[in-house]
Amino acid sequence: MSTAYIDISYDLIEGLFTVLDGNVVYNDITYSVYKSIPKQPDATYVWITEVIHTENGTKDDFIYEGTVQIRVIDESQSRADKKKAYGIMNVVRGLIKATRTSTFSCGDNSLITFTPSSSTELTEQADGKVIRIQLIDIYNFIVE
Repeated sequence: MSTAYIDISYDLIEGLFTVLDGNVVYNDITYSVYKSIPKQPDATYVWITEVIHTENGTKDDFIYEGTVQIRVIDESQSRADKKKAYGIMNVVRGLIKATRTSTFSCGDNSLITFTPSSSTELTEQADGKVIRIQLIDIYNFIVE
């Protein structure tokens, strides 16, 4: 177990980023993966965000439990493409699932579990067209 309370958000996001960056390929197109959104992001991208965690333990030993969100966002100029967004999310899910048996790196801490929790879809419309789709997967984790 860890010996002091720390914010494991950075290490968790960095571990996921390492697994996904350059590997999210759908229909022969590689999509960008962001840890934070740049001023001018691509029209379609993956965003690792919203780490929420708590620590459990004693004065000297800690375990961190929480959730992290992985979003696929499509803001194509003419209209967002739901089929493409779901295709990209399925690629992301496959990459993360493949790492669950070997667990990805989480800094100096040990990733104990990383499991899917829930999914949701947010759609924005304008002028009768879908202009933005956000698919959000939430994963539970335990880090020691």
